[in-house]
Amino acid sequence: METISAAAAEDIIVTFEHLHAMGGHCHSGIREFCRRYGLDWGAALKRGGFLASEALATGDALAIAAVNFARKMGHGQR
Repeated sequence: METISAAAAEDIIVTFEHLHAMGGHCHSGIREFCRRYGLDWGAALKRGGFLASEALATGDALAIAAVNFARKMGHGQR
């Protein structure tokens, strides 16, 4: 799987719809992800997802896959 650098993905928002489509990730699981990595759940809710740079900075394999998925879907452009 090709990965995307944080600089190349900064303008992408990984939406909750992307996360649900990837494998049914629920909001409680996403909240746990935020807690684990110190991300702002409230900001993610307001934005409708995560900035790719935030997700990539965690180094989490699922987060990296989600950024790649969002990029391939062509959604989440600011």
